[in-house]
Amino acid sequence: MSMPFWNPGGNQRAMELQSRLSSLRVQVIWCAATEKENVRNIVIVRSAQPSTKPTLADVRGFIKVGQENSTSIELYYEDHGSGPPVVLIHGWPLNGDAWEKQTAALPAAGHRVIAYDRRGFGRSSKPAIGYNYDTFAADLDAVLCALDLTDVSLVGHSMGTGEITRYIGKFGTKRLRKAVLVGTLGPYLVKAPDNPEGIDASVFSRLRAGIKADRPATMMEFLKNF
Repeated sequence: MSMPFWNPGGNQRAMELQSRLSSLRVQVIWCAATEKENVRNIVIVRSAQPSTKPTLADVRGFIKVGQENSTSIELYYEDHGSGPPVVLIHGWPLNGDAWEKQTAALPAAGHRVIAYDRRGFGRSSKPAIGYNYDTFAADLDAVLCALDLTDVSLVGHSMGTGEITRYIGKFGTKRLRKAVLVGTLGPYLVKAPDNPEGIDASVFSRLRAGIKADRPATMMEFLKNF
């Protein structure tokens, strides 16, 4: 079921967004909220100029992937363009916005591109449970199933490569066309006698201590060297 959500000038929220978009020479033509099964989203139809007919439809919404007590666990996602689908999976400690250049370039190249925030990151739910690769892979499967995606190209960066490899191990490749791993994680990160190329455990200890003491400052310093 689709229902009117807002239109430009119809309320304060709309006018604020319209003002923000005007600097990009974009006019919001129509927006509607939809809800179906485990997906709730906002469809925004836009055009480059007020006098032209809509040229781009964006979907921004949430997919339910679980439940924690009385609260749904939902992943925020954005869905742009049309064509062969590409799903982008971000690294730590980023969110789907890390792919902003790709989410502009891929639709222009004839692809549908979906970027989502992993649980605990960005605009997605931040439950106290589920921070392991089996759950992350199940979340990815929920995204693919909810959007009914097939012949998909999965692209993961850093931590996101772990989701892809675990997804393939647990769910197979029937929905996939290809997988692209950027800055690939090794099977085991910590340096050990049987993993001499790993990272010394003290690096992770210092990072955890920094996050506990001053998370924003630690994240800014981490991103300087990312």
